[in-house]
Amino acid sequence: MKKKFKIIDTSTGEKYKLGEGEMLVMNSQGIFFVIGGLNDYYMGMRKLSDVCPRYEVMWKGGD
Repeated sequence: MKKKFKIIDTSTGEKYKLGEGEMLVMNSQGIFFVIGGLNDYYMGMRKLSDVCPRYEVMWKGGD
């Protein structure tokens, strides 16, 4: 199931911006990951809490 959301960096109060070649995904337990290196041969994956320790999830309306 696909749900829309945005991540707010609570230390700045602004929307979290991904770097070039990064994608944000959520697993079935609700843990967010940043996948990096999408344009490279080797991809890396980090927990969002390791990249942005203080964040809030804003869910958008939908199904």
